[in-house]
Amino acid sequence: AVVRLPAAATARRTAAERRRLRRRALDAHLAGALPVTLDLARVAARSAPGRRGLPAAPVVGALVALEGSDGRTHGLGWVSAVDPAGARLIVETAVAGDAITAVAIGRERYPAV
Repeated sequence: AVVRLPAAATARRTAAERRRLRRRALDAHLAGALPVTLDLARVAARSAPGRRGLPAAPVVGALVALEGSDGRTHGLGWVSAVDPAGARLIVETAVAGDAITAVAIGRERYPAV
């Protein structure tokens, strides 16, 4: 038997509504995030696609994509601290630290800082 349902009503969202919904989704994704220290001798750091080189500006507060050994993004996080002397990056994320093999540093900032 085939069940036919009417199409759901759609409405255009304003830019402010879309921004608010994106922010709410990001906040939900980062809820419960814990600090994870990444050793940059083990974890590769690079700029997110569309950017060249590593950011010259301070990266504290930057959103990051956290990739696994399969090359796929396992989740997002944000940089809470940088230890240049120890070559460590501390990110707040729900992704397990041992699963992270690469970090793509974005230009967007997470306002939790």
